[in-house]
Order: sequence, then structure tokens, then C-alpha cells
Amino acid sequence: MINSEILCDLAGRPVDCSGQVWRLNTPGKPLMLDWASLDALPATALEAARMYARHKIPLWAPPTVRGLFFMYELLNQCPSVRRVDGVISFATFEELRADGRAGGPELTRFRAWYDWAATLELPGFDRNSSDLLNVLRIGANPQHRPARKKDPELGPLSDTERQELFEKTLEASDDDLPLMEKVAVLLGMALGANAGPMSLLQVQDFGVRSSGSTAYPLLEVPRHKKGFEQERADFRTRPLERRWASYLERLIARNRARADEIYLEATGQRRPAHVAVPVFMRERIRTDLEPAMAEYSLHITERDYSTLLRRAAKRLKVKSRHGGVLRLNARRLRSTFATNLIADGKSRGWSRMRSIIRRRSTLPTTISKTIGWSRAWMRGSARPWQRWPARSSARSRRHPAKPRASVPHRTASASSTRQKVEQMTSGIAAAARLAISPRRLPATPAGSSSHGSRRHITGCSSS
Repeated sequence: MINSEILCDLAGRPVDCSGQVWRLNTPGKPLMLDWASLDALPATALEAARMYARHKIPLWAPPTVRGLFFMYELLNQCPSVRRVDGVISFATFEELRADGRAGGPELTRFRAWYDWAATLELPGFDRNSSDLLNVLRIGANPQHRPARKKDPELGPLSDTERQELFEKTLEASDDDLPLMEKVAVLLGMALGANAGPMSLLQVQDFGVRSSGSTAYPLLEVPRHKKGFEQERADFRTRPLERRWASYLERLIARNRARADEIYLEATGQRRPAHVAVPVFMRERIRTDLEPAMAEYSLHITERDYSTLLRRAAKRLKVKSRHGGVLRLNARRLRSTFATNLIADGKSRGWSRMRSIIRRRSTLPTTISKTIGWSRAWMRGSARPWQRWPARSSARSRRHPAKPRASVPHRTASASSTRQKVEQMTSGIAAAARLAISPRRLPATPAGSSSHGSRRHITGCSSS
């Protein structure tokens, strides 16, 4: 596998490693490894770097492989690599650590690469230096900048900024605010997702689930940074407000018709079946993608999604708390979404209910434990530390809890508290019935990238 010129990456897509420039398969910004730029590395170190990259391409995600090459780029600027004997010594690591651009990930990748090369006894790598690196502790990255939540221009939006952005977005016409920018703002505020999953949305990810006479619009948002082999391997189903879903439906209908027109104008042919129709669609076919990534030829990138948000804030003339134009991006909307959840008191209970409903396989057991505790509390037999079914931890196994005396039976003065417990029990039972309902979203059309995904219903809101 090391000597092969055509490798398969983590997702099974081919990567050509025969030339000086290797192009990785990614739906976003193109990632390339230009080995000709490492002109200062000795020939032995350069060959070891190429071998190690070929070894890791089938095991690592493309962004991680590009992070490895970034370490090589920093290593190329170290003075000690220009030694005549071509040996990479411990002094090279010290020079790399002194570089402010090299953080914990870069230092860790250097150590792993050096140990791998020394184990194979490649020329230019010393076993003693490798042993010294292995006992060296590499700390986490220092935090030189203030937290984003404390920066008024980078942290979550204030209530005034959020309300003004929301009202102006809904009130703006299509002439004042293009439909795609309006949907980008509304989905960003409603879901709090990163720019990556938003740029990967496709038209088949939207669906409507009915329960009696009530319809619930749902959107399946791709998950990332979870160790999946490829993008769009798993989804999280999120409910949408019905008044916001109408804008999304209009955008999807327009994109379905516009996708074929874009291909007819550019190539004179209809859109190929393997090319997906995205929710946020570009007006020109991407030419910087590898053939294996042709499915995303009409998708925008993460940076393009952030550009949509900035452009929308500028068109709407939303003012920041300091009087200037509001700086808007996906991270700020995500921070605002989380801050509002905590402010609404949903920091623990909301997360708890979502995790309960998501674990469909263990749902009946968890619900029965919770209801059983509620009834035991009303009878007076529940202990104070039995508020929720506790998770086992290493500390609890080492230091088991001591038996405590029983709590006396509740008196009639606690009737209001018992009512709250009964309401909570009925709410949990209702959530259980919703989660284990056999009704599901319409099946994903053939040819989509959601093969092998597990989809969960986290709840619906009738607003």
C-alpha cells in the first residue's frame, strides 16, 4: 500500500499520489499537498514525509492529512533541516516548538512521524531522539485570546441585535433580501449549526411528518467532526417552525428547476443524476473538485455560507450594539443559540430529554426508570441522590456511596410538588410515544449520500 501511486482515502475515494501535487477529496475548499514547496527538507526526510502521508491517507480524514502537511511546511522553515548530513535531530523539534504557529497538534504529528520513521530505520532518523520525544509531554495550546463569548463583536448576539435581525429578515421582501440569504439567516438562528453542515444540506433532507391533522416540518442536518468515514454519513433531525419552512420550500422548488438550467447553460446537457441539488446552491459549476466529488458540483463552501450571512446583515442594515454594521457568521449564531437555551433554563433538562429520545434502543428502560423514580419520590421511598438514574463512573466504583437513612413519607402539604412530578412523568411518557412511533420521514431518494445513516427524531413543535 505504501508504494502504490493510486490510494483510496478513508471514504474509499481514489487519491493520485504519482505527481508533485496530491489533491484530496473534500466537498469544501480544495485541499492540496504540494511537495515541490518543501525545497529545504533533505531528500531522506522528504521521502519519509511522502511515505508517511501515503500511509495515513487511507486512515485519516482529508483535513487531518492536510494538517500533517502543514506541519511539514513549518518544518521546512526550521534552520536545522538544512544540515549537510540530512539528519532530523531533537534540535529540529525544539525549533518547531519555538514557532508560534506550531501548536499541540503539529508537535504531536511530528513526534508520531519521527517515531514511525525511526521504527522503520529510515535514514536521517535517530532512535535515541525518538525515545526522547516519546517521554516528552506535549501540552495543550495556550489560550492567548479572550473567550469569544466575552468579545461583543465575536460572541453571541444581544437580545436587541437578535430581535432586530429576526424581524427585519421576516419583513424583508425578495427584492430587499434574496431568498437564499433569508433562508440562511433563519436556519442559522433556528438550528445553531456550523457552516460545514449547512453547506452540505441537500433538497431531500427536508420533509414533512404528519400526526393526525398537524404537519411537522423536519430538516435532517448532516453531522460532522464525529469520526465518520465520509461526509453526510449521519444526520440529526431538527424540527422547524412552519412559517420558516415555507421559505425553505420555496427555495427548494426553485433550486430543483434552476439546477438543470445551470448545466444546460454551461455544458449543453442536463444535470447528471449523481450531481445532488443542494439547499444553498451556487450559480456556476465548480471546476476545482476531484471527479470523485462531482456530487457537490453545485454546493457552496463553508466560507460561501458565511458570506451569505454577512451579506444579509449588510442588506438588512442591522446595527450592532456599538452602532456599526452587525458582524454575522455561523459561529455567532451558534453561540447565540446555545446562550438562549441556557437562559431559558434548558441547559440540563433539555439536553437530558434530547439524549433520552435519541437513544431509541434503550428508551423504554430509561423512561421506566424515570417514571419509577417519580412514583417512588411521591411515596417517600426515593433518596435525595436518586433524582436521575446515575451513570457509572470510575470515581463511583472506587468510592461507593454509603447507605443513607430513608426519607420520611411526604405529607399532604407537598401536593403541589406531587402535581409537578405527575406532569413531568406524563411529559416523559408522551415523549417516549413520539420517539418510538413507527411513522418516519419519506425514504431518501436513490443516489443520495445518506447511506448507512441513523436518523433520530428529537421532538416536534407545533408553534
